[in-house]
Amino acid sequence: MDSKCAVQLLLRRDGDVNRHSAVLRRFQALLSRDWQVVISHIYREGNYCADYIASRGHSMSFGLHEFPITDPSLCNWILYDVQGISEPRLVVNES
Repeated sequence: MDSKCAVQLLLRRDGDVNRHSAVLRRFQALLSRDWQVVISHIYREGNYCADYIASRGHSMSFGLHEFPITDPSLCNWILYDVQGISEPRLVVNES
């Protein structure tokens, strides 16, 4: 799912039922523990590694999947993120 949508769903407390409700309840249970967690939306240009994994995940079955750190494409995106390489993005305020 889109990261902005995920952030909005995680921060909601109204118990709205949707197809991700079971997963959201698990995350919210983790968030309610005694620790500090900050949830924020980051544009894909600021986190290439997560964008690459999310793109690959669209073609996978539901469940837990591990991505080997030796995956050449993943290594390249990790390097970009570590170096702070990003592309400019025009963002229009939708509010």
